[in-house]
Amino acid sequence: MDGNAILKELRDIHTPDGVALWPLAPSWWVLLVGMMISLLVWMWWRRLKVKKRGLKAFLSKLMLLQMQYQKTNDMSHLISALSILIRRFVLSLYPRQQVAALTGDEWLAFLDRTGGNGDFSQGIGRILKAGPYTLHAYCDVALLLDCVKKWAVKAYKSRVRGKA
Repeated sequence: MDGNAILKELRDIHTPDGVALWPLAPSWWVLLVGMMISLLVWMWWRRLKVKKRGLKAFLSKLMLLQMQYQKTNDMSHLISALSILIRRFVLSLYPRQQVAALTGDEWLAFLDRTGGNGDFSQGIGRILKAGPYTLHAYCDVALLLDCVKKWAVKAYKSRVRGKA
């Protein structure tokens, strides 16, 4: 046979098909699922850390209010500042639509539901309702601050666990 005839019988070189991007190999699926789980865990941890930071900030500001009261003995300023501090803390834990419009007895009842055990609507916490608007308000400051501190810890724990 002639050399050219042999060459004409040869077929052209066939290259293999390119590597497809889809479907992914199992190792890529494992990597993607692992990344998703890691992202969710990081978001949960970050959210918990931010809320915990809020509790620590609340407790430190509560201590600052107590020290300021010991210097000035200004009960009306303490009650006003305490009321504002509690409202800000609640707004950091609960949706604004749920708590922003609460006032008076509804506000005190909300505080009791979220960890007050009746201390706000029936006990020492009632001073928060009219105290900021009263010229000469009086209450046991140590008892009030202790009540607010216990409420904050309970409210934080119940909110983080998702009970409230």
